[in-house]
Amino acid sequence: MKRFLLAIVVIAVLSMGAGQDWVEYKLAELEQRIEVLENKTQPTTQDEGTFSGYGSGNTMPFTVANSPWAIEWKTVSSMPRRPIFGIHVYDMDSKYIGGYGGQVSENVTYGSSVSYIPAGTYYLKIDSDYYIHWVIWIK
Repeated sequence: MKRFLLAIVVIAVLSMGAGQDWVEYKLAELEQRIEVLENKTQPTTQDEGTFSGYGSGNTMPFTVANSPWAIEWKTVSSMPRRPIFGIHVYDMDSKYIGGYGGQVSENVTYGSSVSYIPAGTYYLKIDSDYYIHWVIWIK
């Protein structure tokens, strides 16, 4: 059903003569909204795990039991630009704890770091352009 709705949106937008960048942006935005709605039935926290998405936003909270813990990421860019990709760690009181990231290549970029942030419950704030698909692993 969601693919059908996305197809209708694409056809409508293309018929209005909108540019390809704008169409890709709107499609990524719709996919994020659908993902958020689908995730509303999931638990509010998870133990470590995997997060993925497009562009900027926050992950759902997660709990790490040990310190140090690893944070790894992969980004995929379909545009010939080299934007910055940032991962920011916040505690449950929305206090900034630390950050990671770097410049994204035109194709696939990998990164990883060991975090000496204490064990606890956190969420990630992702800063990225809308056309960057990212995957983050907390281990």
